[in-house]
Amino acid sequence: MAHLLGSARFASALTLCILGTAFGTHLLRATMGWAGLLAILITLVALATLSLLSRRESIDWYGLPPITILVFLGWSILSVFWSTTTFTSGGRVLYLLLFTALAVYLTLVRDTIQLVRGLGDVLRVLLGLSLTLEVVSGLLLDLPIAFLDIQGNIASFGPLQGVFGSRNQLGLVALIGLITFSIEFMTRSVPRMQAVFSIALATLLVLFSGSPVTFGAFFVVGVAALALAGIRRVPAASRMYWQLGLLAAVTILGAVLWLLRSSILNVLNAGSEFEVRTALWREILRYTQLNSLQGWGWVGAWQPTSPPYLWLNLATGVRRARRSAPSSTCTSSSAWSG
Repeated sequence: MAHLLGSARFASALTLCILGTAFGTHLLRATMGWAGLLAILITLVALATLSLLSRRESIDWYGLPPITILVFLGWSILSVFWSTTTFTSGGRVLYLLLFTALAVYLTLVRDTIQLVRGLGDVLRVLLGLSLTLEVVSGLLLDLPIAFLDIQGNIASFGPLQGVFGSRNQLGLVALIGLITFSIEFMTRSVPRMQAVFSIALATLLVLFSGSPVTFGAFFVVGVAALALAGIRRVPAASRMYWQLGLLAAVTILGAVLWLLRSSILNVLNAGSEFEVRTALWREILRYTQLNSLQGWGWVGAWQPTSPPYLWLNLATGVRRARRSAPSSTCTSSSAWSG
């Protein structure tokens, strides 16, 4: 048994299970409930612990979290004692610690290329499943899949939600997949046609997600990749000058984008969503002043029925209602999950 738990094949299989659970939490909650998801996480942590014990002599303990993450975890644990929702905070901190333990396991037993390969395999399955369910919902059945929050909008080219619960989540995962598949392509760690198909799938879902947040991130990632590729081709003697020029260009571009932000938001159809998020952050900053040092306690995903999250939802909800009123000249905001 110890030989099996300490084998590379077991570590590879466990890596796929961990990454699949991490990126498929919405799908697992929708099909199995919180009890099923927590049972999976506890089982994975137990298996990871046994695997580490079996491999303890060959592990270099360089994969421990950075000091900043350890401080954040410690502060999250302490916040349970002053949280306005003590039991909820305690449960959410435990949830956070379970994922932290799994992340530490991955950094200790897998190298970068192994993680990329594992992540690529998981995202290929989840993104492929997302597209399949969207086709079934939007084209074959012409009905939403309510328990997965799939609205079936593929016939109108989106926005799509896939198995991730919202268009923003689908767009973010698809963007991560696009980066991962591109690394696979450049390192030739998978067959060429498989990498090309994966890149096409991720790009399609990024576009069909209809997520303005993802579009912005996609633009930044693309520009950064091109800049990095260009800098690496420059001779070492003149590389510093090119880096300074790139810094100046980024500064100027940032200023131009800020001046044209209204037009850009209109092009991306993100005006109403941006207004909601801006209003939300204004309220957050206002409530932060009440508990500026200790905060309100770690809860992860917000508890919409508990203060201060109830007050934040009410405050921003009033703004949404006013914008969607017939007499208003503003368009109504998109859904919070959108």
